[in-house]
Amino acid sequence: MLNSVELVLVSAPDPRVASEFYVTRLGFRSLDVDETGATVQLGAMQIVIQRGAAPAGPGPVVHVRVPMETLERVWEEDRRADPGRAGPRLIAGGSFEYRTIDPAGNVVRLKTQVPSSMPGTGARLREE
Repeated sequence: MLNSVELVLVSAPDPRVASEFYVTRLGFRSLDVDETGATVQLGAMQIVIQRGAAPAGPGPVVHVRVPMETLERVWEEDRRADPGRAGPRLIAGGSFEYRTIDPAGNVVRLKTQVPSSMPGTGARLREE
């Protein structure tokens, strides 16, 4: 049971297309979609997508926690379209982040914890 929800509002010229991005690429669940807007949810986060102009210049940054597999898959998909695209980067707190763009031009910052099984993350190696 959720006690609270993080709510984010973004604009998109076509809410259906933007909703499909969040559902198929990031694993959100579609709650509602029509020609005027859409609502998608991942865990306790809901994104409300309203019909409106795409951001002029850098749009808002939507912060989304995702599993490592999602971050890697989105980066690979982006690299197919732009082979020179920079990949995920390690940030403070033992996390990777990667920035992608939704169909309306909103920046989506994907963030995931570094797996504890990676070398140098505190995992103990068995001595043989």
